[in-house]
Amino acid sequence: MFLTDLCVKRPVFATMPIMALVDYTNVLRERGLGRHEAVLTADHARLRPILMTTISIIAGMLPIALGKGDGSASRAAMATVVVGGQSLCLLLTLLVTPVVYTYFDDLRSLRVGQLAKLPDWFWERLRWSPSRLPHPPAKAPVGQSAERTAAGD
Repeated sequence: MFLTDLCVKRPVFATMPIMALVDYTNVLRERGLGRHEAVLTADHARLRPILMTTISIIAGMLPIALGKGDGSASRAAMATVVVGGQSLCLLLTLLVTPVVYTYFDDLRSLRVGQLAKLPDWFWERLRWSPSRLPHPPAKAPVGQSAERTAAGD
């Protein structure tokens, strides 16, 4: 039930570990945890799947990267790039993403007007007002279809 409820409300991006980490952090924040607690809990919960994926990919590519023999040079270059990219993805997911998440959360709480030192009347003009919306199209009379009134017949 919980997994179905979670999948219906928000899609889980299983192919992107960073997106899954941020999504789970947001879920924990919606449940009432503080930012610091949510980030630590999400990192702890997502650590095992991320490590398992990274270690399995690196373990699969190491024999290719270290291989000797005919034609192994081109495959070794590809395997080396995959191992390096997976290692970098691990570091970005577990170390950099929580830091960037907290920075963006801090920026969300700031008001742009305070940073730019612009007067309040400037920000009041940028707010949404119903008078700036275009007028809705007139409804068709009861006896006519919408096509005939739109064409002007």
